Amino acid sequence: MRTQQQIDEQVQWLLGNKAKVGQFNFFEEDNHRAIEAQIAVLEGDRERSDIDRKAQSGEWPSYMAEAAESALAWRDDNDDEAEPKANWGPLVKA
Repeated sequence: MRTQQQIDEQVQWLLGNKAKVGQFNFFEEDNHRAIEAQIAVLEGDRERSDIDRKAQSGEWPSYMAEAAESALAWRDDNDDEAEPKANWGPLVKA
């Protein structure tokens, strides 16, 4: 598990840069909602079952669930998973 400081740094970066990322990607997926899903995982004690439930109910489309799963893997210290801000950094517009 990442430290609270590491998690807080990611959340602050995501909050501070969400508006600088284009809202919709090439596939018309809402990047802002995907970022919000990551923040929800990082700020809360959400687990894989919570993500699955939201995806199965249709509350979170697959792209949001995938973003949330990525944040969960990073939070739980999966060394193969990039930190959330690394995924969005290239999409930040000045």
